[in-house]
Amino acid sequence: MADKTLSLIVIDIPIGLLPQGPRQCDLQARRMLPRFRKSSVFPAPLRPMLKAESWNEAKEIRLAIEGKSWTHQAFGILKKIREVDQAMTQDLQQRVREGHPEVAFLAMNGNRPVVTRKGTKQGRQERMRLISRFFPDAQERIEQFDQPRLVTDLIDAYACLWVACRVDRGEAVSLPSDPERDAKGLRVEIVY
Repeated sequence: MADKTLSLIVIDIPIGLLPQGPRQCDLQARRMLPRFRKSSVFPAPLRPMLKAESWNEAKEIRLAIEGKSWTHQAFGILKKIREVDQAMTQDLQQRVREGHPEVAFLAMNGNRPVVTRKGTKQGRQERMRLISRFFPDAQERIEQFDQPRLVTDLIDAYACLWVACRVDRGEAVSLPSDPERDAKGLRVEIVY
């Protein structure tokens, strides 16, 4: 059987976590996006928050370290962030990179913001038009699903695939251009 290992994957899950303070990649991504899209880049958890089993516990850890709370939405993916962090190594990060769909859509759209919310029908259509320029069969593949939330997630996955293609061709940009490293030696960056 042939090796089916993927050579490059871009995920919308934070890679590289800090003990305190905001990640520069998140701050730069927010600055790139228009005011009405900035909230799509929510703060990555602090490394000590990974041990939290509840939103209240995560919030208390962040409050104790930074005097700031944490959103329920961000806590909703803490388990996935923990799984990625446990698996991630410096070697693995050569082929598993962090991206962000809204930053990708901005770049796909000639650095013009996508103005509609991704969870709306119009937002899905606007993003689908961008993706279809690069992946002509994407709409046909996605149309077979009629669950709006799943379609939104698939569109975001195509945005990450677009970023992976840019990384593979050596065209990707890193936020920041000279990323810091976390305690595990992982680059703290978002690529697009």
